[in-house]
Amino acid sequence: MDADDIDFISRGTTNLDISNGVQQPPPLDEYGEVLRPAPRIHSSGVVTVDITDAFTKAAEGLEIGELVKDDYFTLFESVGAIEIMDPKMDTGYLAKGETMDDDYDIWRRLLPEECLGIVDQLLCLEMAWHMGHPLSQTLFTSLYIDKILTLKLQNVEELSSPANCPSLTEPLTLRVLVAYCIAVIKTCWHINERVKSEHFYEEEDFVTHTYNRSLLAELDDASITKFIDVTIHLLATSDSMDPRLKEALVQRLKCRNSLLNTVGVAGDRSSAEPLLSAWSSTLELLPGLRSERELAKPVPESFSVKLQRKLASTVPPRPVVTIAFDDAYQQLERLCRDGLVVTEVLDFHDTNSLMNFVFLFQKSKPQPSVYIRTLLQHYLFCQMVVLGKLSIRSILDEDLEALVLPANPLLDAINDEIEVPTDPRHQMAQHMEIFRSRAAQSFLDILRALCQNRCRIRRTLHHTIVDWDTLQLDAEELDAELRDFTKEKPIVDPDFG
Repeated sequence: MDADDIDFISRGTTNLDISNGVQQPPPLDEYGEVLRPAPRIHSSGVVTVDITDAFTKAAEGLEIGELVKDDYFTLFESVGAIEIMDPKMDTGYLAKGETMDDDYDIWRRLLPEECLGIVDQLLCLEMAWHMGHPLSQTLFTSLYIDKILTLKLQNVEELSSPANCPSLTEPLTLRVLVAYCIAVIKTCWHINERVKSEHFYEEEDFVTHTYNRSLLAELDDASITKFIDVTIHLLATSDSMDPRLKEALVQRLKCRNSLLNTVGVAGDRSSAEPLLSAWSSTLELLPGLRSERELAKPVPESFSVKLQRKLASTVPPRPVVTIAFDDAYQQLERLCRDGLVVTEVLDFHDTNSLMNFVFLFQKSKPQPSVYIRTLLQHYLFCQMVVLGKLSIRSILDEDLEALVLPANPLLDAINDEIEVPTDPRHQMAQHMEIFRSRAAQSFLDILRALCQNRCRIRRTLHHTIVDWDTLQLDAEELDAELRDFTKEKPIVDPDFG
């Protein structure tokens, strides 16, 4: 292409309009606004300098792909700048005519069927949290729970006369809903603390983030239980409500109260009987959650995505996670049944039974929830005391005795009391202690791996096999040294020469 051709193309494209003749609306036209010229600042304290030419000249000196930035303007800030005013990414974005606050009045007089509908929706959101969704998309979308958490209660009595707002105990339907809400929040606190105290995979199994909000940690369970009991009494003696609706609300409060008490004592490893009784009582009350379901009236305006803007989070706005009531009920029922089963691990017989229990428990389909699996970890490993009463050494010795060393002098407890260095029993005790210290972690890793989700079990056991291979070499070396004290003859396998 010669110079004349290039000149011809240049003249032909000079007058082209990139908008193809379509008139673009002026900026901010949809808001009825127009851009105004920059204000002229006249002040003795302000000196303005036009840097346009200097900036343009400096930019021309940059090579393609070269970037100049301030040390404090990182990738995070640059991406954040792009997200501003993007409705899918900016949590503070408000559409035209939209306000930051919701118009719903939480102090309005609720109908009994509306109270029933909100209670059932809270159960669905709670079970969605158990299924791995964050609180910001589940329980924290409730305006009632948001208000209760905002009050930062130190005791239940403050509900009657909270600071700077009306009472949350009048009328009766509001008191019922508030009683249910504080029981839900406290139950979630117990579960969240249990999960955080054990080994799990954040956001892969469960989301423990509370966005700098306290889940009523300051309130004790006894005061909440008393508040619910009084509410049940007031509800049962009320004559201003349909008996069917009244009974449905009473059943839900009783079940919630029982579940709160159960998760409150679930960490006790001293005896299995109280725990079995607690889980059984909750299971017996579960059918009451389904009573009069057809009378419930949903109140969707009492839940709002806007509440995510108040949370200490950089996560973009997400929709409320909703699951069907029947699915939520099945999730809760399965959780209680698994809780009843996992408690049986405290009834220890021998190490083989313990290992078989863990294998069979994890084999169940669907797999137990994260809370139940962390509860099993608590029973097995808390303070390195197995099941609250057995040392790691006793578990290892019993497993060795049952598997390969029945009535063997190597496991005789009297060896530990021998202090004469030249005594063979003293040497056996020292060598066995070395073996236990090497084997303990590998033994416990198998049990801990079995308490994870199934994908992690497969991956973790793959690494554990390598540890056991190393342990096998150490065991063979120690076994050769111990034969000098036990006078045992080595068993030669003819297949290996």
